[in-house]
Order: sequence, then structure tokens, then C-alpha cells
Amino acid sequence: MRLDFTSMAPGGKPSGFTEGLTGQGNPVRWQVLEDASAPGGKVIAETSQDTADYRFPLCIYDAFTGRDVETSVRFRAVDGTVDQAAGLIVRVQDAQNYYVARANALEVATPLGLFGRGSCDGRWCRLDTVYANPMPATASTSAAVAVPNRNLRLNMLPSVS
Repeated sequence: MRLDFTSMAPGGKPSGFTEGLTGQGNPVRWQVLEDASAPGGKVIAETSQDTADYRFPLCIYDAFTGRDVETSVRFRAVDGTVDQAAGLIVRVQDAQNYYVARANALEVATPLGLFGRGSCDGRWCRLDTVYANPMPATASTSAAVAVPNRNLRLNMLPSVS
């Protein structure tokens, strides 16, 4: 399955997705934006400009439930003073319970983590860390998460300009 944003109106919320927020700060604002460098010429982006620390905006695709899957996403850090991050969440129960693989252009370590109520005092709980070079804002980075038989595996693929 491949998600396609080409039929979505620029400036609007991406249809078929639920917005969520782990952590603190103002509500998230996900929008469809035009981007000539993206396949199909459109992307989704979180555009709120909130500067709260410990803030993880989520955009959860509603129409898929699977088992033993491998997922991947391409993303580019464009802006941000606290974080310039993106990632992929799997095994989503709600905005407080999921596994996440994320990369941050402002950090060297790319963590694979588990976030959930009751674990690690209800805060971020890191399961594994893959060390990668910080991603420049002009490059796209891909994260792939495989979920076969209840085991998680993280791969960070090279940046593509």
C-alpha cells in the first residue's frame, strides 16, 4: 500500500488521518502542502510552530490495520527550533501508546523507542538507538520499521538530496 496525497487540497487537513499529540504544548496542525520535489507534488506537514519541549505531534493513518508488516516513510526536516524531526509509528493504540522510529536533524542519535502509560514513569522509554549523521534540511531520510512476529527492527536508510 502506498499513500498518495495528490488528490488532497493544499492547506487542508490530510483526509483519512487523525491528529494526535504526545506530550505538551498547543494543539497540532497538520496540513497538505505543495512540494515540487515530492512524488505527486504534495506532502503533509505539521505547521503549528509550537516551541514546547517534550512535544510529539502525530498524524495517524486511519484506514489500515495489519499484522507482521514492514513500513517505511520518507521525510525531510524543514523548520524548527526545538526539534526538526519526523518518524514512523507502529502498533498504535492511541496518542499515548505506540512504538516510534524517529530522526531529528538536530541530534546525532536516531532512537527507536516505546512510549506508553505505565512504562518508564509514563515518559519516553528508549528500546534501541541507531546512530546516524544529522540529516540536512535539504535531504530526505527514510525510516523503515519491520514488525514480524512481535519483534521490532529499525533501519535508517541514507539521505537522498
